Amino acid sequence: MNQTDTKKICIDIINKIDFEKVVDHPNILIAAQLWDEERYQAAKVCYKFMRAIDDLIDDHKTIHSTISDELKDVFEYKVKIWIETIIQSDNSEYKDIVDVIMKMKIPTWPLEAFSKSMIYDIHHDGFHTLDEFIDYAQGASVAPAAIFVHLCGLTREGDNYVAPAFDVREVATP
Repeated sequence: MNQTDTKKICIDIINKIDFEKVVDHPNILIAAQLWDEERYQAAKVCYKFMRAIDDLIDDHKTIHSTISDELKDVFEYKVKIWIETIIQSDNSEYKDIVDVIMKMKIPTWPLEAFSKSMIYDIHHDGFHTLDEFIDYAQGASVAPAAIFVHLCGLTREGDNYVAPAFDVREVATP
């Protein structure tokens, strides 16, 4: 494909984006529309999974001023089970994301960091120190960005994907 064809494809994709709905559509998925369909679908599956976990907690906090200790335990258990099930690849309920992780060679550390931040969110409202915020951001922000960067850096060899040759965490952290 030459540069003119690539430019035309990008312009066509951009013209299809409904910018009126950008508030409901994350930037990561807008950018991912520039990828091939399989990689784009992988980004959607990962985003949907992480969004569901985050929304579980955020939606409750939006309606209620506090989370009871009993409900904190329930939310924490749900987050741990979701993540452990995905990492152990032993539950057909999460087949879509397990398949994506395996096929796209996504490392487990972003999911582990994400779950740690979601558990922090269950037990806290805000941050007492900058260090607490930076630690939280490693999971809440860097982890989803790392999955995006990982998907960007994949190399396709036939029917298989090869993980990026660079340190994804280092690239995603800024």
